[in-house]
Amino acid sequence: MDHRQRLVPRRVDLHLPLLATARAAADLLADPRRLTVRGCPSDDCGRLFLDASGRRGWCSLATCGSRRA
Repeated sequence: MDHRQRLVPRRVDLHLPLLATARAAADLLADPRRLTVRGCPSDDCGRLFLDASGRRGWCSLATCGSRRA
């Protein structure tokens, strides 16, 4: 098996979105950028975002940043 090939169930069903989410989470945990994950400070948001510069304050300036939580 090619080392780049990923195991995918033979039957395509509703588990694929869950598997894709788990794979993306595992990829992020293995990436050094995991240390830049921040939570949006808006009280009603709850989104996470990557803050590589260390200066970003909102998940999205257009939505949460414009509300001035």
